[in-house]
Amino acid sequence: MQFVRSGLRYVGMVSAGYLKARVRGQMIQQVFRQIMLLSFACASSYKVGDLTEYVQNAQRAVNIELEQWNQLLVNSFVIVAYMVVLISISPLLSVVAIILGAGLVAVQRYLIPRIKSISREVTQATVAITKQIVENIQGLRLVHSFGKQRQSIGQVHQLTAELVPLMQKQERFTKVTEPLNQFLTIFTVGGLLILGFIVLRNEQALLIPALFTFIMPLNRLSSKLGNLAGILNTLANNSGRMDRLNEILTPEDKEWAKFGGYQVFAGLKDKIQFEQVTLRYRGSQAPALKDINFAMPKGTVTALVGGSGAGKSSIADLLTGLY
Repeated sequence: MQFVRSGLRYVGMVSAGYLKARVRGQMIQQVFRQIMLLSFACASSYKVGDLTEYVQNAQRAVNIELEQWNQLLVNSFVIVAYMVVLISISPLLSVVAIILGAGLVAVQRYLIPRIKSISREVTQATVAITKQIVENIQGLRLVHSFGKQRQSIGQVHQLTAELVPLMQKQERFTKVTEPLNQFLTIFTVGGLLILGFIVLRNEQALLIPALFTFIMPLNRLSSKLGNLAGILNTLANNSGRMDRLNEILTPEDKEWAKFGGYQVFAGLKDKIQFEQVTLRYRGSQAPALKDINFAMPKGTVTALVGGSGAGKSSIADLLTGLY
């Protein structure tokens, strides 16, 4: 029997691993495809570190979601089985199990919204750190050229300092379930003993065996209820990642790249001329370019000169039709 159980467990674990691997690959493909199908104007409104984090976050968030929902279903079936056993032993004493479950439900109704809120804050803070690190590493040449190493280190240090208390707060809320469940179990078992003495006071010979028979499955039920609460907390913790994943996968408020229908550039006839050209990026109040006027005659070389942020790249993007 044990051999069969071990074999089934192995098959279940391997099957779950195969599913996770497949979903992981599909999510990476889906998120990357979504990013590549965005118009250049829409995609460039995100920072490079932001887009990188979207791809990395997808697989992690979905894997956690799959694992926890799988455990949630298994625990739910086991809890139902234990409840059936308890009711068959004593319908009256089963009220104690209902009280235990109701106590945990009340606690979870208080905790889960707060855990979700903290999860979003932790996710945002983590994303900010990831973006800062990726951008500094990709711009390492500029960081060294302008001697910005200490500034870059300070920025990451500040963001990390903001993340730590959020994670500590998250731990306080998520870890409170287990000791609270133990307290509720002791409390309900004590209540069960009192109730047992009242119900079976005229049958002293049956009191101890009956209570022992009932307390054993009740204790296991309590353990499974604690596991269930932990799973719900983990799902709430993961909600910040899932919300962020939905942000990139949701088609609303996005612009998409156009495929086909382009006019073929046959060559420059006379000149390229900008007349009162203004460009404002998504999410930005101030325009990157405002009332730009200039001409580039055919057969000449034109240099765009200016400091950082003057609009040289914006003009080049307009010339190539990216905006």
